[in-house]
Amino acid sequence: MNQEGKPNMKLRIAICDDEPILRDHLAVSLKSISDQYELFSFSSGEELLLSSMKFHVIFLDMQMQGLNGLKTAEQIRRTDKDVYIVFLTGFMDYIQSAFKVNAYRYLTKPLQQQDLEETMSHITDELINVRSVI
Repeated sequence: MNQEGKPNMKLRIAICDDEPILRDHLAVSLKSISDQYELFSFSSGEELLLSSMKFHVIFLDMQMQGLNGLKTAEQIRRTDKDVYIVFLTGFMDYIQSAFKVNAYRYLTKPLQQQDLEETMSHITDELINVRSVI
């Protein structure tokens, strides 16, 4: 158990963004929340889809070169209905589309640490209390 009385868990988290600085920033931000996250970085939707790894959470940029975030999420949902997809974008134009792939959250860039912490807290609580996954 950790300090908050929650069990220690390893969450596999994918970060998919075509901008290396944003991937690195998100990784640092996530590590500041918990050292129990296993982080994996992908520079494109295509690269993410080639991974055979199963993730608990995917942070997915909406606008990327090649396969955009929405098309990537559509393909992910064909094989994984349970993964938490959190879209990251600087544009509000796509928020309606995010619902079509059952996105968990839609966070805007620049990402606020408080929004990230709240998102991860809710995901962790759901995985423990609702899904009993971890």
